[in-house]
Amino acid sequence: MITGVFILLVLFSVVGCKDAGTVSSTDQECVSSLSGWIISDTSVVHLSEDVPSGSSDCSLVLLLKQGYSLSWPDNSIYKTITLPSGKHLYRLSFFGKKKGEMGGDVFLHRNRPVGENATLLANISIVDTLWSSYSFTDTVTTILSDSIFVTVSGGGGEYGGTTYVNTVKFEKLD
Repeated sequence: MITGVFILLVLFSVVGCKDAGTVSSTDQECVSSLSGWIISDTSVVHLSEDVPSGSSDCSLVLLLKQGYSLSWPDNSIYKTITLPSGKHLYRLSFFGKKKGEMGGDVFLHRNRPVGENATLLANISIVDTLWSSYSFTDTVTTILSDSIFVTVSGGGGEYGGTTYVNTVKFEKLD
């Protein structure tokens, strides 16, 4: 049973977002759902009305430029969150799809400033060309100084491509 829910992002929950282009003033709620997210390169991040059935009204689109760097945080958005200390069960979930050769990924890292530093907890590759549900569930142990990074990446490499992501959630399950 879910006793506490941390929803990091429900991407774009309003009707009328512009397809993979400039966002009008009527779409500000769509854009405001990105509040708190760090966008490394705004030229590769767009909004789209291409959404999975039963989800929010707009999707995040990350365009992969041919030859784009694989270095973080190029071609990505990310958010830092603080969790309660201790050992808890969490689920990271989202809808995603790709167009073209390369798809992106959604990463989950725990950052511990002293000692280990960033530890990869999950790397979920978006491999489907049709909207698909992706999720990862695991027990995560945190201390007071830890933070969690959720990163949505458009990928990188030799070939171009487009990554679509919708309704990213990070939930505490216990």
